[in-house]
Amino acid sequence: MDKFTVSAWSNGKVACGLRIGKPNRELFFLREWRQIFLEVEGLLFEVCLSPGFWDRCPEIRHDQIRNWLIRIGADSWEKGCPPHFDAVRIKDNKFRIENPVRDVGGVIKFYFHR
Repeated sequence: MDKFTVSAWSNGKVACGLRIGKPNRELFFLREWRQIFLEVEGLLFEVCLSPGFWDRCPEIRHDQIRNWLIRIGADSWEKGCPPHFDAVRIKDNKFRIENPVRDVGGVIKFYFHR
């Protein structure tokens, strides 16, 4: 399994997702893929890759991602400091987000890069 880091992404309005980044896109994604399957906290769903994914917008967007970011409190951040998460390619075009980790008190932890 391949592991890499992704960050929360927002267009500053309604759209939210995960920024894969160009280096990760080139290493872990194939151009012939039109969609991927993403697992977040046990929920598996299909995410269509936008035409811009291979150009200047290496993000994946889906309502389930937005809802998850809101639920864990990771839908807003200081400018330039989005929360980062671990992503794992399980097989082919199936990926899993492995962070955040809940502590004993039920608090969700994720990490920020500064």
